[in-house]
Amino acid sequence: DSVLIYDRKLDRLVPGFKVWAQSFGAQYAVAAGENLKHIEAFAGHINSIMRLTKNLSARDLVIVVAGGGSVGDFG
Repeated sequence: DSVLIYDRKLDRLVPGFKVWAQSFGAQYAVAAGENLKHIEAFAGHINSIMRLTKNLSARDLVIVVAGGGSVGDFG
């Protein structure tokens, strides 16, 4: 069971990215930038990710992050 957290720009900038992303149990696209790391937005992101992964095994869950610095920090 896996979730991909990624910079939404990758959808349009990287050929084949959408197809590759579909190989994950869940995908969560974010807008890169320092705003992504604001604590005020964190609860909303966590709630969204929890909804996406509710049918995946929490014990075996693997999180993969694709993107630059802020997306990596967020992940």
